[in-house]
Amino acid sequence: MEPAITELIDLAQNILISSLAIYIIKESSSLRNAIWAVIFAGILMASISVYQNLTGTFSNEYWGFGGNEFSGYVGRPRITGPYLTPNPYAQVLAIIFIVALDRTWHESKIILRLVAGAGALLCALALIFTDSRGGFANLIFTIFVYFLFNRPNFSAMLVISVFSLVVIQFLPGNFAERILTLTELNPFKEDTAVVADESFRGRTSENIAAMMMFSDYPIFGVGLSNYGENYQKYSREIGLDPRREEREPASLYLQLLAEQGVIGTSVFLLLVVSIFMKLLKAQRDFKLLGMRDEMYITSALFASLAGYMFMSIYKNNAYTNVFWMLVAICISAAQIATNIMKPDEESGNSMEFSS
Repeated sequence: MEPAITELIDLAQNILISSLAIYIIKESSSLRNAIWAVIFAGILMASISVYQNLTGTFSNEYWGFGGNEFSGYVGRPRITGPYLTPNPYAQVLAIIFIVALDRTWHESKIILRLVAGAGALLCALALIFTDSRGGFANLIFTIFVYFLFNRPNFSAMLVISVFSLVVIQFLPGNFAERILTLTELNPFKEDTAVVADESFRGRTSENIAAMMMFSDYPIFGVGLSNYGENYQKYSREIGLDPRREEREPASLYLQLLAEQGVIGTSVFLLLVVSIFMKLLKAQRDFKLLGMRDEMYITSALFASLAGYMFMSIYKNNAYTNVFWMLVAICISAAQIATNIMKPDEESGNSMEFSS
């Protein structure tokens, strides 16, 4: 019961903080301020990570922002920033990258464009230095979703090309080789039982265990935060993971199914889908109102949330405070559009009535 109570307390805290953020972000100006606060936070974290990696000062914690872990498999330290592991940090950097990239193209002031561009570049470099294959895939996916809303013109492609050329100069030696190991997760391989990457073996075992738990407890799951306590029982049966310790599944969705069953998973998915729908409506409303800056910000938020949910396919619910803060900003953007549209709709209805 204790892990479940701790999880519930964390959830309550995150919802409370998100509610306060929604209360504060009521106007376009406060939305812009929130976006720039996120960008400046990214510049702070990423600049320390980039400096730490380029100078090799991995023993310096840099006031808690210089986290790293040495990976024997990778053969070098992996940047973790203020987090304990690289993957959550990469997930956050991808979110900040896309909003910074959006401001690089759409800010009216040149100085702000330059600051946003620097932030986007620093976040991209820091993400590369995490050596997170999932983070890199998430970055590509997030950019793709953003381009669905904002078709890149020549200047946009030029910016992306410059960013890419700079990032390529700093790619670790075997980074491309590590990215190619993602093919080991291909379910259509002839021999799916053989997975050479040890981290993939562990994740495969964790995800199979989650599916087995869901199969045994499909309605309500094994209980909030109870996956770890049950993992070893299933792991021994699977026989892929030699570790004898509590683990967490390598997928948010499988974690939800294992711990909360169909009921909890359905509630979560309904929440996420409703937020996506609200963002789509807000983006259209801002476009109708001629509020192009807000329209661009909303599309960047949509891409950020889409990227977060994409990476959640192969990352669990660690550091959910990031998710809830992103949700708060998305809801705020949607509410701002709704509040602006209401007077227009009411005035339109009154004119029809008078006529």
